Amino acid sequence: MREYEDTLTYLFGLYRFGSRPGLGPIKKILRKLGNPERGLKVIHVAGTNGKGSVCAILSSVLREAGYKVGMYTSPHLVDFRERIRVNGRIIPRKDVIRLFKLVRSKGIELTYFEFVTALAFKYFKEKKIDVLVLEVGMGGRLDATNVVNPLVSVITNISKEHTGVLGSEIKQIAFEKAGIVKRNSLVVTNAKGEAFEVIKRICGEKKSELIRVKRNTRKISSGLDKQKVVYKDMKINFPLLGDFQIENLNTALETIENIRKFGFDLPMQKIKKGLEKTQWPGRAEIIKRKPLFILDSAHNPAGVIALRKFVSELRYKRLILVMGMLEDKDYKRMIRYLKPLASRTIITKPRMYRALEPETIGKEVKNHFILRGEIRNALKEAQRLAKRDDAILVTGSIYLIGNVKEVL
Repeated sequence: MREYEDTLTYLFGLYRFGSRPGLGPIKKILRKLGNPERGLKVIHVAGTNGKGSVCAILSSVLREAGYKVGMYTSPHLVDFRERIRVNGRIIPRKDVIRLFKLVRSKGIELTYFEFVTALAFKYFKEKKIDVLVLEVGMGGRLDATNVVNPLVSVITNISKEHTGVLGSEIKQIAFEKAGIVKRNSLVVTNAKGEAFEVIKRICGEKKSELIRVKRNTRKISSGLDKQKVVYKDMKINFPLLGDFQIENLNTALETIENIRKFGFDLPMQKIKKGLEKTQWPGRAEIIKRKPLFILDSAHNPAGVIALRKFVSELRYKRLILVMGMLEDKDYKRMIRYLKPLASRTIITKPRMYRALEPETIGKEVKNHFILRGEIRNALKEAQRLAKRDDAILVTGSIYLIGNVKEVL
């Protein structure tokens, strides 16, 4: 459909203007659209890592309980429309085209994320959803999604990322992410240390109830396709892998337990089914077993540390690392954490304008690496090197994982 392709070309063209912290433009366009964000029941999710996974878990449980659920996440892996879903179904192309024309017709200069966020709010309002699970794009306080009055604000965890925008200290980053907290509201967080203290102070100032995530589950065992956990004496086969996903599961369950006070009927059996049906690809995802082939979108040091722990628990002989990153990430620390895992490292380049040149990564890796700028060639090289009892790990950028999924 040529009209759809032209629409995406225009939207992706807005990328070159970058992001623009501030709520003025998004509020202006939403007014022109009749303020579709008003009246929506919203679960607003911020944090450094785990936002998307928490959104996916919440959405799956609420759908299983019979609610019509909108979910807005970013970025997408393969298809732009993944960002905007109702009951798990991505927005149809015809609606993207129609709503694109509507938003553009208002004549307001918008960034890419502002444009897509406005389009999404309008779509969710039209679909008469029962609840919207809304992921913050970056930060929180000045993010384009921060125009809602949510039932609950969720802050997953906080570590250093986007330091050029959010600040270089944990306290500064926590302040920005806690900007989604509204007065007299409910807040759930899994943040630790000084980040938690900042959130606690802000909740106190805004007279909001703060709930700290508890260990709601106990892991019994884990395999290559699921983790067996116990939640309130109920055994659950949880399909998302890695201890970091147990943390995200605990955050989602704390949220689920607390939104009941807003009238949500969430029976235990529905929660169990929703958890077991959760899908969130590209995060500790095993797509092949011999050799092990793992995709993970870790794109900051904290994410890489979590990934390293997950990989250390797998059985394999040698690990072939395929790595590509963006230039605005803390790539030196990420490489430092990743390279001890690998017998050989293949360096490639995500198809993204902010992609880091493979040669720059090579200077940090220093030895036992191969440059393969084209992703298809990098994957071929990894598969050539790997024996049946080896592992291939592709990581460094969510954009790289999306590119790999397109190629495979």
